[in-house]
Amino acid sequence: MTGKSVLKAAAIAMTSITSAAVISLIPLIETFEDYFVNGVTYDSTMKIFIGASNKETHYAVLEGYYGRMKRQRLSWAMIGQMVRSMYSQDLDYPPLERRKVPFYGNDAVCLFKYFVTTND
Repeated sequence: MTGKSVLKAAAIAMTSITSAAVISLIPLIETFEDYFVNGVTYDSTMKIFIGASNKETHYAVLEGYYGRMKRQRLSWAMIGQMVRSMYSQDLDYPPLERRKVPFYGNDAVCLFKYFVTTND
């Protein structure tokens, strides 16, 4: 084994490790939450959203509250702002406690939920 082949093997190993680290950390970056957050849970005192609510559930509730809405892609930041504004700040409502259900969630990541549809 020559020094050149050792260097090449080390470069391939470092590239693989760096790529794996970057790919696994991207879902944890807040900027990409619209792509990787699976839902949001709220404090149990909020009876509108029970359990982990996804964007479709939020859209239905927000449409019921605000009236007819143009169908558009809502970001999690926009959803949070709209849900916060549903509760009056002057009636001493507690602060809105919201926890994200991240990409990795409590269960193991199952890629089938992203690639397999009900038609398959």
